[in-house]
Amino acid sequence: DRRALPDPAALAAFEKLYVFVSHHHDDHFSPAIYDLCGENATYILGFDIPQPYKGVRMSPGEARTFGALTVNAYGSTDEGVSFCVDFAGVTLFHAGDPRQGSMYDAGAGYFIMTVKPKVFIPMHFQGRPDVALRFAVTGETPQTRIVALEQPGDHIDLHLPEDEASAPDQKLKDLLKDDE
Repeated sequence: DRRALPDPAALAAFEKLYVFVSHHHDDHFSPAIYDLCGENATYILGFDIPQPYKGVRMSPGEARTFGALTVNAYGSTDEGVSFCVDFAGVTLFHAGDPRQGSMYDAGAGYFIMTVKPKVFIPMHFQGRPDVALRFAVTGETPQTRIVALEQPGDHIDLHLPEDEASAPDQKLKDLLKDDE
């Protein structure tokens, strides 16, 4: 859906652009990313993205380094992979495509209680921002702020920490290793 794509001029302003695609479903992957992001972007793809689409494909258990960026691929509860990305003392985790049925928030709640991320962004609420907003209210903890994006194209800006004292701890990596 082109309404959810960022403005190409905004993307061109970045010195380096990394594009992550967790799996082949058309709500996660579109060939339009190549026109939108251009030749200079680094495309990091789940193993199930079909050829001839360019990019570095990753399978669960793989780790790769792209300059100062370290990416670990883990499994997903649906298709493809999830990504754990480390850059400049910040760890970002993209779960891929969680499929929990009526227990849609079980994995998210477990992740928040176990890892205690500073920021959690719920996704994949099938056009029901009210569900994401309700989860943001009921799932937030003193350690974790939940930011619910309400419509396609919404975004937040993350600012990197100034020093290592504000870097995340080892809990995320330990949790993911236990699940391998």
